[in-house]
Amino acid sequence: RELNGPNNWKKINIENDGKIIYQSESNKKKYIKIEKNFISNPKNALNIVQSIEDYNKIISNDNIDTHLIKRDNDTLYVSQIIRTSIPFLSNRQYIFKMYKVGESKVDWYILNENDCLDMEYIPVNGHILTYGAGSWEVNNNTVIYKIYVDDEVALPSYIIGSARRKSIVSIFEDVISN
Repeated sequence: RELNGPNNWKKINIENDGKIIYQSESNKKKYIKIEKNFISNPKNALNIVQSIEDYNKIISNDNIDTHLIKRDNDTLYVSQIIRTSIPFLSNRQYIFKMYKVGESKVDWYILNENDCLDMEYIPVNGHILTYGAGSWEVNNNTVIYKIYVDDEVALPSYIIGSARRKSIVSIFEDVISN
């Protein structure tokens, strides 16, 4: 709810290709929003977002490994592992539920362990993330991606924030360029 509610978005970067990156902070949580206008049909981005079976080909970051656990109509249950090269930091894994919200929006949120009891997935050696959400939306000719994930890392926020932003922008680019 916080992610899709009224946030105080502050523009932090406008890139040469027209992407605008925003950040918002509420209750010590940092949210990121990216948006870009398109001349062609941006609804294709929502189809790509939901093509989980192809994520390992779509997402250019080789440190992210994605697997579909279960499909229930337009609701997907997905495992995503993020391998890290930062010393003393373990890999991260989360299970998320993704679903359509009308024809122009796809939301997802991280499930906790109790929500995953009936699903068969293989946990990795690493840390399982428990809090986060995202939203992909097409509004006219604009694709909008909003995300919050608690990395559950004991590092200064300026270090982890920069890495998180780069990763999120990279995923956005991968989705809209396919």
